[in-house]
Amino acid sequence: MKKCRIKLRNVAPIFVVLSLFTAPTWATQIDFAGIGMGGTWSWNGAGPLSATADGVELKVVGSSSTFLVGGSPMTFTSGSLLPGGSGTLASPWMFGPSSPNSFTVMGCLPPATSCSTPATLFSGQFTGNQGLINGTGSLLFDAPDVSGTVNPGVLSYLGLSSSSTSLSGSFNFVLSGSQPGGLSGSGDLIVGSPVPEPVSMALVGIGLLAVGIALRRKGLGAKS
Repeated sequence: MKKCRIKLRNVAPIFVVLSLFTAPTWATQIDFAGIGMGGTWSWNGAGPLSATADGVELKVVGSSSTFLVGGSPMTFTSGSLLPGGSGTLASPWMFGPSSPNSFTVMGCLPPATSCSTPATLFSGQFTGNQGLINGTGSLLFDAPDVSGTVNPGVLSYLGLSSSSTSLSGSFNFVLSGSQPGGLSGSGDLIVGSPVPEPVSMALVGIGLLAVGIALRRKGLGAKS
């Protein structure tokens, strides 16, 4: 029993210190940007809104390097329309996260700029409410909560770790024109790893270290 306690006493501090370095290896955000190269949208004022952007650009947030995704476009369908809201800046139309809702980005896996069979680069759904604001001559579709899966090939091309392909983030897009209308302006799907940030992990590690020190002072590993 004595030997067992001594081993636990010696190993516990090492385990706690190692926990300080368990922060994620990747917290970079990826931007799938609809860049206004055309598209369509459709909404009957009562049900889900659907839209397709013909041009998509891929980049890491904060980087000046971009990649134009060839092949099929970015497509999304909102959740069901929630009651209330008049479509003004003060009271936008609101859509819930309930089915049907989806988000898909199709295209050629980079660095290819053309392909006979486009791959799914990102597939997900809206996990929170979405808003449709009636601005000056256009509509702004905004969804602060999106989650889904990114193609490992995208991560590899951007030089990111492919250990976690489940990402979360936000999406917005400008729609204009008559109903059904054409897409204009710019829109972004920005997603990143949902794991805790390094600072949060460090705080957890510090807390565990404090607990370990307290236990040792109270006699953990003492003679039986």
